[in-house]
Amino acid sequence: MCEKHDQTGLDVVCRDDAVFVGEWRLAFLYNQITAITVEDTWLRFEMEGGLYEIPVPISTRQRSLAQRAVEHYTRLAEEESSRAREQRAAPTWQNRLLNIAEAHAIWLILGVLFVGIPAIILIVGLLRGGFQ
Repeated sequence: MCEKHDQTGLDVVCRDDAVFVGEWRLAFLYNQITAITVEDTWLRFEMEGGLYEIPVPISTRQRSLAQRAVEHYTRLAEEESSRAREQRAAPTWQNRLLNIAEAHAIWLILGVLFVGIPAIILIVGLLRGGFQ
């Protein structure tokens, strides 16, 4: 993309749902962006916990705009994380069951394997008229 628009310049548009670089776009809905940093001539997107890095070229004159975009995205990520923590900490039945399942995962698995499945087999066998 950079080589294609070398002479005319490259449009970089930062929105809440995606970043557009020319005709190419990086959608936040489908990609897990873990960090966005501003370097000298690059806006670097780190994805999937550092597995991928996507550098987007910026001009030195537009560095302050890129810095504001990074601050905006950081603020959005913090707000989203805060909302997720609040929803997870809410006193609902679903969260209570998740807390129990997370705290006692091994007992839950063993209970399903050694109690739940045999109980289902026993009930189905009795409803069919026996095990003959």
